[in-house]
Amino acid sequence: MKKLLIVLSAWMMLLPAGLTAKETFGFVDLGNNFRNTDAKNASPFLKFRDKNSTVKGDAAVSVYEPGRYFDVLFSDIAQDTAEYGLSGGKYEKYSYKFGYNGIVNNSTFGARTPYALRGTTLVYGVGSGSGSGNSKNTDLDNWGTIDYSKENKNLYADVKYKLNENMYFGLDANKVASSGIAPRYRYGYQVIDEDTTNVALEGGFKSDIFFASLKGTLSKFEQNITTYKAYAEGINVDAYGTGKQGSYQLVNDPSNDSLTVELSSALYNLPLSTTVALNVTRTSSTSESNMSDGQPPGGYANYGAGTAPNPNLIAALLTGSGGDALATYKGDHTYLTGNVIVKSNPISSLNTTLYYKYLDKKNESTHFYSSAKGESENFAYDKKNMGLDVDYKLPLSTKISAGYGQLKIKREDRGDAAKTDDKVISVGLRNDALDFISGGEKYTNTKRESTMGDAATEGSGPTDSAYIERFNRRFDDTDKKEKRLTATADLAILSDLDVTLEYSSVKNDYDKTTIGRLSDDRSIIFGQVDYALFSWMNISAFYEREKVQYLSKQRAMGTGAGFSYDPGAAATATTYNYDITYDDKVATYGAALTMKFMDEKLKTTLGYEKQDGDGNLNNAIQAGGSTTEGQPISDFGDYVLTRIKARFDYEISRDVSAGLRYTYERSRWEDSMWKVQTDGSSYTYDSAYADVNYVAQEIFASASYRF
Repeated sequence: MKKLLIVLSAWMMLLPAGLTAKETFGFVDLGNNFRNTDAKNASPFLKFRDKNSTVKGDAAVSVYEPGRYFDVLFSDIAQDTAEYGLSGGKYEKYSYKFGYNGIVNNSTFGARTPYALRGTTLVYGVGSGSGSGNSKNTDLDNWGTIDYSKENKNLYADVKYKLNENMYFGLDANKVASSGIAPRYRYGYQVIDEDTTNVALEGGFKSDIFFASLKGTLSKFEQNITTYKAYAEGINVDAYGTGKQGSYQLVNDPSNDSLTVELSSALYNLPLSTTVALNVTRTSSTSESNMSDGQPPGGYANYGAGTAPNPNLIAALLTGSGGDALATYKGDHTYLTGNVIVKSNPISSLNTTLYYKYLDKKNESTHFYSSAKGESENFAYDKKNMGLDVDYKLPLSTKISAGYGQLKIKREDRGDAAKTDDKVISVGLRNDALDFISGGEKYTNTKRESTMGDAATEGSGPTDSAYIERFNRRFDDTDKKEKRLTATADLAILSDLDVTLEYSSVKNDYDKTTIGRLSDDRSIIFGQVDYALFSWMNISAFYEREKVQYLSKQRAMGTGAGFSYDPGAAATATTYNYDITYDDKVATYGAALTMKFMDEKLKTTLGYEKQDGDGNLNNAIQAGGSTTEGQPISDFGDYVLTRIKARFDYEISRDVSAGLRYTYERSRWEDSMWKVQTDGSSYTYDSAYADVNYVAQEIFASASYRF
C-alpha cells in the first residue's frame, strides 16, 4: 500500500502543467482482492498476476491542446505486473513513448526439490535420507519448497520524428530483465537471470505513389548464469548439499547477438489499381558457449567427501572436427527473406493477389562429434512459397474465391526429408444477399510430395539400429494429403436475436509413412446466441466442441531370436509393431446474463463457463507381439474447469463509481502421466505443475473517480 501511495503522489505531480490546457481528463481506480487459500496457492488461477499483492491501483491523465497531446498511464501500480507509461507529441511532427511494464508467468507454487542454490551459478542437493553411494534420496519430508515463476521487467522508449511531409525517422529501444526459477530435469531447477536489449533505428520516405523504409535492429541476449553444476539424484546429502558423486554439468542457453536489416518498399496507384509491396530482411545471429566446466568456489574439498566429478564432463564427451576436446561451441545462423506481393483491382468486381516469398536459412555453427551419439547436424533450409488468389463479386451479394499456391522446401542435414513440395488449391463462396442470414464456405486441398535424404540408405542391415531410419518419418515433412473445410453462418432470426454458427475440420493422411504418424483429424463446431430479452436484460450463450484424433505406428525393439529393426519382419514377444490412437474431446460452454437497473446506474453481469476435456490413449499390438504391454489409458489429459463470475457496477455520480466482482474457479485434473509425476510415492516427486486441483474464490472491490 505504501508503494501505491508513493506512485500516486508522483503521478499527481504531473498534473499542474496540463490543467491550463483546453482539455484535460483522466481517472483514478483503487481496489483490493480478497482470496481464499486455494486462490492464493494455485498458479493457474494467478497465471499472469502478482501472487503477493492484492491492492490494485490504476491512474491516467490526458491533456490536449491545439496540435499537441500528452498522456500518462499507471496500471497495476506497485505490482509485479505494473505498467508506467508517458507519451505525447505534436501532430504531424513528432511523437514519443517512454515507460516500463512487468509480465509475470507463474508455473507452480510450492513445488518440492532436494536442491538449493548457492551463489549465482551452483545447484546442490538438500535434505537427508538413508541412501548411500548412488542411491536416490527418498526422504521427501526434508525436501524444500520452491515457486516456479518467471518475471520480465521491460523498459522501453519509442521516438518518431517527421523531417518534412515525406520523410521520417524513428528510434525504438527496450531492455527486458528476466528472473525467476523454472523446473529442469526431475527435481532439479534452473535459476533464470538474463537480459535482452533491443535497439532499432528506422528511416523512411512516403509520397502518394511510393513508400520506402530502411530499418536496422540490434538485439543482445545476455545469460547472467552461464553454467550449473548439479549433483546426481539425492546422493547421501546433508542439509547443505555435501554429496558430489555422479556430478554432471548443465549448460544454459548461451548469450547471443543478432542484427536485422529490413528494407520495405511499395508502389501505389499503378495501372489496373495495382499496388506492389516488397520486403527484404537479413538477420544474422551468433552465440558462444564455454563447454568446459570450472570448479566450485574454493574447490571440491569444501563440499564433502566422495568421488570428485569430472571438471570437463561435457567437453570430454564432445570433440571438434580435429578430434580435440570441444572447449567452445559457436552458433552462427543467418536468415534471408524476400517477399513480393502484387494486389490488383482491374475491375470493381475482381481482386487479385499474386505473391512470392523466399526464406533461406544458413547454419555455420560449430560441427562436433560424440562417441555415443555420432555426428552433429547443422540444420539449414530454403523455402520458396508462391501463389495466386482471386475473388470475384457476383450478383445478389455473392462472392467466389479461388487460389493456388506452391511451397518448396530444400533442407540440409535432414535425412528423413531432403526436399518437400506442397501444392495447395482452395475455393470459397460467400453470400450476404438476405438480411436475416449470411454465410460462407472455404475448401482447401494440399498435397505434399517428399524426397528422403541420407536416411533412405541408413544401416547396414535389419540388425543395425540405424536401419529403422529408413522407415521413420516425421509428420511435418513427410508425404501427406490434407483436406481443410471451414463454414460460417450468421442469422438474425428476430430483431433482438442473433445466432452465429461455425464449423471447421482438417484431415491429414500421411500415406507414405511406415513408422511415425499415419493420420490426424481435427474438427471444431461453435455456436453462439445473443438475445436482448428486454431493454434492460440481455442473455447470451455459447457452445464449442473440439475433437482430435492422432494415429501413429511405432516399433518396440527387444532382444533374442527374431530381433530386427525392419518393420516388415515377423513379430516376436519383444520385437513388434504397435499402433497408437490418441483421441481427445474438449467441450466448452457457458452463458451470461446482463441486467441494468435504476436508470442504468446499476449494471449486473452473471456468468457461467465450463470446459471438459476427455483424452484416451489406445495401443494395438501386432499379432505375435507382447501380450502384457499396451494397456489402454482412459484418463490421458482429462480435466474439468468450471468458472462462475458475478459483477456489480454502480454509478454513484457522473464522476464517481464503485464495483464489486466475484470469481469462483474449480479445476480438476485426471491425467495418468501427471499422477506418476506427483503421486508422492517415489523420488520423482517434485510437485512441478502439481497445483492444478483447486477451488479458488476471489472478491475484488473497487472505487473509481473520473475527471
